Amino acid sequence: MRIFQKILKKKMNIYLDGLLSTIKTDGKYQYLNGIKCPKNLKTDHYKFEIGSDNYKKNLIELFFLLHLFHLFAEKHNLLYSITAGSLLGYYRNGHIMLWDDDIDLLLSKDFSKFINNLWKNSGKSYPIYGDNWRYKKIKLLSYNVILLNRNDSSTWFKIKLNTRNFKGDIGGVDLFLYPNPMNGFAPLAKNIINKRVDNVDKYPFIEYGPVKTRALNKELATILLDGHQNFSNWKKMIHPSLL
Repeated sequence: MRIFQKILKKKMNIYLDGLLSTIKTDGKYQYLNGIKCPKNLKTDHYKFEIGSDNYKKNLIELFFLLHLFHLFAEKHNLLYSITAGSLLGYYRNGHIMLWDDDIDLLLSKDFSKFINNLWKNSGKSYPIYGDNWRYKKIKLLSYNVILLNRNDSSTWFKIKLNTRNFKGDIGGVDLFLYPNPMNGFAPLAKNIINKRVDNVDKYPFIEYGPVKTRALNKELATILLDGHQNFSNWKKMIHPSLL
């Protein structure tokens, strides 16, 4: 696995360098992979300078976690999909959004039960990041990671490689369990997604950067993204702050 980690790091650097080479500046705006954005835009959560060493390091860790999670899901025949900004980026232009610094996953009903049981049966939990989260040490395949659960939610978890954070933001790979807890989705969209995502045909394999993952098919992805208050203009090639 550590050999793969080195290979992934090399592939991620090539992938990111390709995306970063698309950045163009025009007056007070810049274009990130063809998307019109404010000039000097930083990442959403950690406020990294896009293209910086910390920016790349964080994305390499996230994609390594995504790879681990995907192999873990396939081993246990469990379904999931990228969601929210990760899903939006893929269906809008086939890539991550360059200002996105986390990965969002939506888990099927069976996978949600699996994660809840994993949490319950994984020993002692420890507080982290104030009073909002607790974490436990687990293994994804043979790799040591941490599983976090928000104290006020039974449906919001995260995985991270370690307990490090940047500037107080927790980051990591978000796991949104059934029933979909994410705020901002219209009731109709949430109901459709929650009732229709336990069929493998709804979760095709995709190539997401240098790793393989799953994504809701375009029909369900469109329902989900159209039904979110922050994503209603998701098909436009423009940063939401400029809408």
